[in-house]
Amino acid sequence: MLLGGQQSFAQTDLGSWTGVKLATKLDKQTVVSLNPIWRMSNQLSQLNTTFIDLDLKRSFGNFWVMLRNRSLLDQGTKYNHWIFADIGQKGSISETIKWAHKFRYHWGLKINDFDDVDLLRYEPSIRFIHSDKFSSRIAIEGHYRVLEDPSYFRTRYQVGGKYNFSQPLALEINLWLDDFTEVEDTYLIVSTLSYTLSFKNKEQMAN
Repeated sequence: MLLGGQQSFAQTDLGSWTGVKLATKLDKQTVVSLNPIWRMSNQLSQLNTTFIDLDLKRSFGNFWVMLRNRSLLDQGTKYNHWIFADIGQKGSISETIKWAHKFRYHWGLKINDFDDVDLLRYEPSIRFIHSDKFSSRIAIEGHYRVLEDPSYFRTRYQVGGKYNFSQPLALEINLWLDDFTEVEDTYLIVSTLSYTLSFKNKEQMAN
């Protein structure tokens, strides 16, 4: 699925997103995280953009909602800004196979003459639990452009894995294929090193 299509891997742009996420659980249902991300392009030879995500996620049983504030931090580019709003659901097929899906509204703010598209996005996914430390995941995400010239914009195919080194530290690596309807396809290597502080740790420290 990822390597098929009319264009070969060598003919498409290879980029990467590298993030370092620091998260904290305010309580059992609420997580706040900060994730600076560096994006490379042109076959990993050029720093394309740097941005930072600030997330607030709240769970309600098997459902969740999330707000993401994304800010572009490039020194040579005018300040740009996005807001993402998610609603999702998760469940289990078995003890080792989990499913989830989410809807996202992708809002590009009109700042400094920046004119990004607004998107409605939908992503179903399946996660396979291989051990207490390692899991893998496949997903497909459709992006539909809304408001201005409404049309289908992009399909994003995803495959990857997550490894938990210890209770707070984890590394997740994914390969994305962005299959655009109007421009050349893009491969992305997306890696995130995350450190999560739980509310239990805070209670133990307080005691």
